[in-house]
Amino acid sequence: MQPVRVHVIERSRARFLQLVYREPRTGRKITRSSGTTNRRDAERAAARWEDELNSQQVSADGSIAFGHFVDLLDERHLKGLRPKTRTDYLGALELLERYCQPATLRDVTSELLTEFVGHMRSDSRDRSEETTRSRLAAIRASINWAVDAGLVPFCPRMPRMPRRRQSAGGMRGRPLSDSEFNLILDATPQIVGDTRAPAWQHSLNGLWLSGLRLGEAIELSWDRSDVIAVDLSGPRPMFRIPPGSDKSGKGKLLPITPDFSAMLDEATDRSGNVFHFPKERPGRAGGDPGEYASKTITKICRAAGVLTSEHPPRHASAHDLRRSFGARWSRRVMPQVLQLLMRHESIETTMKFYVGQDVQHAVSVLWSDF
Repeated sequence: MQPVRVHVIERSRARFLQLVYREPRTGRKITRSSGTTNRRDAERAAARWEDELNSQQVSADGSIAFGHFVDLLDERHLKGLRPKTRTDYLGALELLERYCQPATLRDVTSELLTEFVGHMRSDSRDRSEETTRSRLAAIRASINWAVDAGLVPFCPRMPRMPRRRQSAGGMRGRPLSDSEFNLILDATPQIVGDTRAPAWQHSLNGLWLSGLRLGEAIELSWDRSDVIAVDLSGPRPMFRIPPGSDKSGKGKLLPITPDFSAMLDEATDRSGNVFHFPKERPGRAGGDPGEYASKTITKICRAAGVLTSEHPPRHASAHDLRRSFGARWSRRVMPQVLQLLMRHESIETTMKFYVGQDVQHAVSVLWSDF
C-alpha cells in the first residue's frame, strides 16, 4: 500500500496552518488544523500524524483494523459529544466486537449485523428489542462517520427490526397509582435486604416525586457544577442543568415541584449525591450503575406484582415512575409548565405523551362539576 504523505498548507481564512493528505483508498483529501501558526511546529505535527497514519494496522485490501477504527472514532469524534452519547456508541461497538469479532471495518457487513441482532436476542441478559434497535443506530452512525472520513466506501444496509409496539396513548408503559407505588416500597426489602432498603426507598421516593430520569437521579448532586444539581441560591430550589448535559446542549435552571422540594428540605447532609442506590457488595468495582439500578428496580416491581401490561406481561420499571409524575402534574398545570417539569425539548413530546391522556379523569371532573 502506498505510504501516506502529510503536507503543511496555508489557507486564507484559516487561523492556523493546515495539515492535509490524500486518503490512499478513496483519493479523498483529509484536512485538519495544525493548531499553530509556526511553520516548524506545523511540520513536526505533520510528521507525527504521518507516522500515525502509516503505522495503522491494515489488511491486504487496505481496510482499517476494527479496533483501530474504534480508537479513531473516539479520538476524532466521540470525545466531542455528550458523555452519555459517547458511552452509548462505545458500548454498542464493544458488543459488536464481542459477539461477532470483526477483524477489520470492512468485515462489518449486512450479514454480520444480522448475526449481531441474533446474538443480542439470545443473550442471557434478556435484552429488549428497543435496546437492540438503539445499538444498531449507534453502529450505523459510527460507520457513517467512517464513510465521511474515507475509511470505507459505504455503510452496509442495517437489518430490519420489527416496529415498536406502543400502548394506548403512545406510551410503552403506563402511570402507576399511589397504592401501586406503596406496594413497590413495601417490596423493596425483599430484593435489596433490610440494611440497604431505607436508602433504596428514599431514592425511589425521589424518582416518584421529582420526575427525574434514572440516570439523572443517579447523577443529581448537591454541590457539583458538571452534572445536574440542586440549586438553592434563589427563593425556590431549582434543577441546575450544566451546558452539554442534555439534548439542547444549553445550561439552564428548571423548576422543582413543591412536594419534591419538601423532600429535599428534610436532608441533613447537603454534599455529594442526593440519592444513593447501594449495591450488595459496595467494594465491587466495575459495572454500569444505571444498568444495575434499573434491573434492581424492575426486580422490586416484579416482587411487588405491579404490571404495566398483561399481554404480554410486563412489570413496571424506573421510567414508569417518571410517567407517573408526568400524569399527576398534567392534571394540575398548563402544558408549557409540564414541558419544563418533564424537561422535554419539544412541547409536541409533552402533548403527545401526557396532555389529554387520562380520559377517565377528565370524565370524572366534567360530571362532578355538572
